Amino acid sequence: MNTYLLEIGLEEMPAQMILPAVEQLKSLANKTCELHQLSFDNILTFSTPRRLTVQLQGLPEKQADRKIELKGPPAVIAKDAKNNW
Repeated sequence: MNTYLLEIGLEEMPAQMILPAVEQLKSLANKTCELHQLSFDNILTFSTPRRLTVQLQGLPEKQADRKIELKGPPAVIAKDAKNNW
């Protein structure tokens, strides 16, 4: 299992904005992992007035294989009068 660390450097951030920013970063990291079907064991956040970090622990080596079927236009529309693509 792997660990991923994202660290964002900032200008000086007011103290009252740090906690909401860290919570938002944690939420967005969680949603992004769900969207891309990445599992993880634990998510940690750290912050200072000049830095926000999120650490994902227990990430797999790679995403699980998945099959996606995409359909294009019907052949009648895709081919010209001479049956060329």
